[in-house]
Amino acid sequence: IRLQRLLEVVDHAEDYSLQIPLALARDRNPDAQLGDFIADPLPPMDMRMVNAINRRLIEAIEAGDADTVNMLSHAKLEAMLRPAVSYCEAG
Repeated sequence: IRLQRLLEVVDHAEDYSLQIPLALARDRNPDAQLGDFIADPLPPMDMRMVNAINRRLIEAIEAGDADTVNMLSHAKLEAMLRPAVSYCEAG
C-alpha cells in the first residue's frame, strides 16, 4: 500500500498540510496551475504495530476500560504518524 495526500495548488498556502504554493508545485510539475492537486507521497507506516494496537483496543473497549482505550488511541495515532523502521533505515 502506498499512501499519499493531495495538496491543492494555491497562490499562498495557509495550511501546508492541505495546500502547496504555485512556485513549489511547479518545481514538482512545471505544468501545475492554480486549483490543480499535487500528489505528495507519505512514508509507509508499520501496519503490524497498528494491527496489534487495534486488537488491544477492541479488548479494552469490550472490557469497558476507558483509560486503556485512551492510552491505546494515542499510541495508535503515534504509530500511524511514525514511518516504518525499515523505511527510515533505507532512506
